[in-house]
This record gives sequence, C-alpha cells and structure tokens, in this order.
Amino acid sequence: MTFRTTDFFVARLAAAFAAMALLAPPATAQKLDLNNLTQAQQDEMYCVYEAISANDSYLIADSYLDPSLSDEEIKKAEATLEKQVASCATKYGWSADRRALASDIGVHDAIIDVVSEDLIDEGVKEAQLKKILASLGKLASADVDAFFGNKWHDDAAFKKRIGAGLVATGFPNDEYLLEGALVMMESSIITAMSMARWADLP
Repeated sequence: MTFRTTDFFVARLAAAFAAMALLAPPATAQKLDLNNLTQAQQDEMYCVYEAISANDSYLIADSYLDPSLSDEEIKKAEATLEKQVASCATKYGWSADRRALASDIGVHDAIIDVVSEDLIDEGVKEAQLKKILASLGKLASADVDAFFGNKWHDDAAFKKRIGAGLVATGFPNDEYLLEGALVMMESSIITAMSMARWADLP
C-alpha cells in the first residue's frame, strides 16, 4: 500500500519541510527534496510507515495518543512496532540510528493518518486539514522547536495562540478538533526532522 503517493501525503510533507527549513541547514533541506530521492531511497525511508499503514496504524498511534490504554495493549503495540522495524532493518542493513529514525517516521506518519481520519469523521474538511499543514511553514522557529521538543502539551497559552491562528484560517473553533490539529502539526514536524537526520547520516 502506498499511502505516500496521495495528494494529502505530499502536501503534508511539503508543509513539514517548510517548517523544518526554519531549523535545518540549507544543505539538509536540499538532500531532503523528494524530487532528488530515488524510488529506492524513498522505499527504504518509508519502510516502517508502509508496514504500519498496511495493518497497524490505529494500534501504533493509540499507544502514543491514548492514555487510557492498558499495559497489555501498550506492550502489544510496542512488540508490533519492533517486529516491523526489525524486518525493515534486516532488509536494508540499518544501523541503530537508522532504525530509530525510521521508527519515528513510521509512527508519526501513522499518527497523522489516524488523527486526520478522525478529524474528517468529526466533520473537518480536507481543505481545512491542508490549512493545518500550510500553517507549519508560517510558524516562528521557536514554535517549531516547541512542537519538536514536546513542550506544548502542558502549555495552555501556547495551545491557545496556535489554535487561534488555525481558527483564523477557517479551522473549526472546537477544543477537541484543535487538539487533533496540534497533534498533526507536532507529528509532521517530528517526521520532517527525523527525515533530516536520516539524510545527514553517513
């Protein structure tokens, strides 16, 4: 299954790269231009994501998003993810660093899939989802850093400010939907930064 060929997937990567460009050096941004990556390079980078997307998006995503999951469910998700990472690592001969980065790319793209599907089920339009993505490239570098550093979850002022910016673009002014939008922003940035680190590995 090649979810990454969809218009929405391409749009979210482009937006995430725009945000990443605020933090990553120009040389890294050039390396990460999808037009410069061969199909084989893309297949390797997205190996874990493709495996997760085919069968286990909700299982993996919920282990990160749902605090009510039992220890047993979390262990099942961790074991499933590790099995997929190990399979890709064996196929491509990954180092420990590449394993970790491919895992992050797979997990956070799966989170975006799950959250965006949930938002659509709640009535959010795809055009509004794309506005979430477009806002990434307009963030201040400090805000990108806050998302990447996982600092925003307990920062009410930050969430209110970023949420107000989304509402100004036409996104619904609803606390639950805005929380999902911010999760999408966080995972988009983590994905892009993981890809940047991947590109910089020898």
